[in-house]
Amino acid sequence: MDPAGPVGVRLTILTCGLRTLRTLDGQNYTIDCTGLRPPSRELQYSMNGTFREFRQAFFADEEARAELLSHTAILYRELRTIMYARGGADVFLVVHCKMGVHRSVSMAEVLAKRARSWWGVEVRLRHLDLDRNWERYKRSVGRERGGWGEGREGIEEREGGEEREEW
Repeated sequence: MDPAGPVGVRLTILTCGLRTLRTLDGQNYTIDCTGLRPPSRELQYSMNGTFREFRQAFFADEEARAELLSHTAILYRELRTIMYARGGADVFLVVHCKMGVHRSVSMAEVLAKRARSWWGVEVRLRHLDLDRNWERYKRSVGRERGGWGEGREGIEEREGGEEREEW
């Protein structure tokens, strides 16, 4: 890959669940993560895709790693093509899963990091359903399990900060 990267291309990555996906017509590219296996239920109960530990567990799965490599290569080719054809452009990528909290967020976080650090592309990353569905997910899990149970009180709610590791 060219270390200079696709100059003049601005990449916006949106993550969402299936409900929001229906409203996002006309985006350039879509990655469907619904078929990828999420990490353990325990990690899903306590973390979302912005957590590095969650991403490490998610990409420990061979199928998820293969999808990431495939989408990384495709995204790079598309960004280069757009750069040469148009001399720069805004590119929109939608990454979705069922709720837009775990798998799609993990995939988008790593793709954004790679686009920024490997290719020098200007990236804007927006998790459209993360806050709303993360709260809904935690409430539904609490009801299923009769409350958060032992060790669940005070689960830290954070967005992963600015630090962007490989995973």
